[in-house]
Amino acid sequence: RVLAAAGQLPGALHAAQGLDEAFRALGDARSARDVVGLRAQVLEELGRAEECLTELHEAALEARSAGDERQALQLGGFLAAFLDDLGRHGEADTVWTLFTP
Repeated sequence: RVLAAAGQLPGALHAAQGLDEAFRALGDARSARDVVGLRAQVLEELGRAEECLTELHEAALEARSAGDERQALQLGGFLAAFLDDLGRHGEADTVWTLFTP
């Protein structure tokens, strides 16, 4: 997060690579999804939209499947907002409906 906040996006992306798998190996899937969300934000800033969308969608679905409605809403909300920013309003509405209680 520090690297991303400092504008060092390639460094932030490099630091986040594999970190989600490390959390999963420790049995901490929630933190793994948090890392994916952070990595997706960096991908967005780097202009790698499709990668960002894929990672967010998978993480939001996983959070929902795990019963973590709060995290699903957070990740799904970011996904919907990004889709809306890209002008993909119909998809954004669908995603919002999918992840809101």
